[in-house]
Amino acid sequence: MEQKTNSQDRFFWGMLLGLVLLALLAVVIAWARRKDTAYRTDNSPSATVYNYILALQRNDWERAYQLLSDEMPCKPSLMDFGTEMQDFQLFSTVDIVGETFVDDNHAWVTIFFRQEEAPFRFSMMEYPARVTLVRENGQWKILELPSELEGSWYWRCD
Repeated sequence: MEQKTNSQDRFFWGMLLGLVLLALLAVVIAWARRKDTAYRTDNSPSATVYNYILALQRNDWERAYQLLSDEMPCKPSLMDFGTEMQDFQLFSTVDIVGETFVDDNHAWVTIFFRQEEAPFRFSMMEYPARVTLVRENGQWKILELPSELEGSWYWRCD
């Protein structure tokens, strides 16, 4: 009887160790993938939007702020932007797979927000939004954002 209990214990601890190693491997892979995401270097409207979203995800407020147009209504100072964005959370997955329309010095990039309705459910809500950009000194800058990508600073216009 004692022999059977001993083999059951080894089986249990072996399974537990295997599960812990799998969980650790998943965390390492997820962390490595997040670090591999790089800013785009091309000067295109979609690259500007991509870099803004990536800067928000990385809490790189200075980088995100640099991508905002000086013509943007109610653009805060860098310090106010960083302070207001501290509590910002992006609750959706954002895909820049939509079309980009360029008209001289203005551009519009369609992005899609995806939200899962509940954990372990396979239904998903997806909806489009548009980002408006303007060309300033040869660089594309964001002029208007959908509300999901704005911090509370945008709603404090005087």
